[in-house]
Parts: sequence; structure tokens; C-alpha cells
Amino acid sequence: MDIEIQRADVRLRRVTIAVLVIAAIAAVGMILLARDWMIGQAIASTPEQLVARMRHWLGAASIACGLCLLLLAVHAWRRGRAAVAQRRWPVVNASVLRDTPVRRGEAALAIARVLNMVSLMLLAFAIAMIALSWHLFLAAR
Repeated sequence: MDIEIQRADVRLRRVTIAVLVIAAIAAVGMILLARDWMIGQAIASTPEQLVARMRHWLGAASIACGLCLLLLAVHAWRRGRAAVAQRRWPVVNASVLRDTPVRRGEAALAIARVLNMVSLMLLAFAIAMIALSWHLFLAAR
């Protein structure tokens, strides 16, 4: 029995590694800047002002995280839908990070079902996070 393999996209792998390294460096820089900013705010504000300002910023950051979860849910749902339509995983013309055996029929549908469940869970988490964060964001005003 010959197993079909979808070959890894080397360019995608390089771009992914570069983006992850840049994102990690940016995250460290943002943490350092945020720490210095928070220290400055703590020195210049009363405790009540500081709490209100931190609630506002934490609410905004949490809303942004919820929106990222929402985008990830949409992506997982679209990939699952494509896998159901093609009855193939990975879907035709998809770029993969590593050599991936192609699954067809029921095996592909099983992966699609998992993707659909994951997308529903991510959607629920995103909605809950955005709703709770919005409450925190508005409570700061």
C-alpha cells in the first residue's frame, strides 16, 4: 500500500520561524515598556486612578485576545468545512509545515469533526472573553 504524502513547504517553515522569533522579541520589548509605563503610572496616580486605568487597559487587552480567539475559531471552522467538502486532509493546495500523510474519506471526516468541535469551543471562549472583558473595560470609566 502506497501512502500519499503532502510535502512540507520549506518557505512557509522559514516564514513561520521568522514570524515567531520576531513576535517573541516584540513581546519581550512590550513587556519591558509596559512595566516601565506601569511604574510611572503608579508613581503619578492615586490608587483609585491607577485601578481605573489598569482595568481599562486590561479590558482592552483582553478584548484583543478574545478577537484573536474569534479569528482562530473562524479559521478552524473554514478548514474543517473544506475538509468535509473535499473528504481529504490536508485540503488540496494547503501548505504544511512538515511532511503530512494525506487522509481521505472517514479519516479526513474525523479530523474535520475535531476541527469543527475546536472551532465551537474557541467561539464560546471568544464570546465569553469579549463579554467579560467588555464589562471590565466599561467598569473602568
